[in-house]
Amino acid sequence: MIILFFALMDILGGLAVLDKNFAVLVAYLAYAHMIKGGFSLFGSLFSGYFFDWMGAIDLIGGIVLLLISFKISFVFFPTIGWIFIGKGIYTFIRWLFHV
Repeated sequence: MIILFFALMDILGGLAVLDKNFAVLVAYLAYAHMIKGGFSLFGSLFSGYFFDWMGAIDLIGGIVLLLISFKISFVFFPTIGWIFIGKGIYTFIRWLFHV
């Protein structure tokens, strides 16, 4: 069930990057994604797995959301948002089919 929550959080984070109407949630999502990505990356590095792409996307997405909360924007942010949404959909499908 926690995987479903994380998948929906990723999709919401991607939508927050793409659409500025989520301005209230952006700062909270930024910190949540940076914590989630940090735990994922450090845990995988300590276990000897150096290709944790999902944790890296969480950390990058959290940084992008944090920059958006400070009113800083770059042209590649929508691309990060779409990657974020894709990761959320990927995680949701894996949860749905128990893979």
